[in-house]
Amino acid sequence: MYLESLTNDHLSVYLNVHMLYLTTTNLRTQSSELVKLLQKGSSVSLVHRSQVIGIITPQTISPPVITDTAELEKLFAKIKPTKIFSKAKKEKVYSQHLKQKYG
Repeated sequence: MYLESLTNDHLSVYLNVHMLYLTTTNLRTQSSELVKLLQKGSSVSLVHRSQVIGIITPQTISPPVITDTAELEKLFAKIKPTKIFSKAKKEKVYSQHLKQKYG
């Protein structure tokens, strides 16, 4: 695709020269191009029956900033596995399983 080969500077010139419009009928067929444009940070106008009905803009996701250590410890406690087995325990359980299954 032509837009993939553009650098960010060239893309901004392209966006300024060519207004980006996408019709509702082309939304289905040009969705991959829409995703690429959104990933590069550009907005696209959505046209339905010759009227602009909306603007599709990229979502800006900012990660939450955690300054409280107690809150950070709570988050670590949520993702910590509840059962921690040693390697010997895992091998023992696995060998018992194999003996039970295959004899």
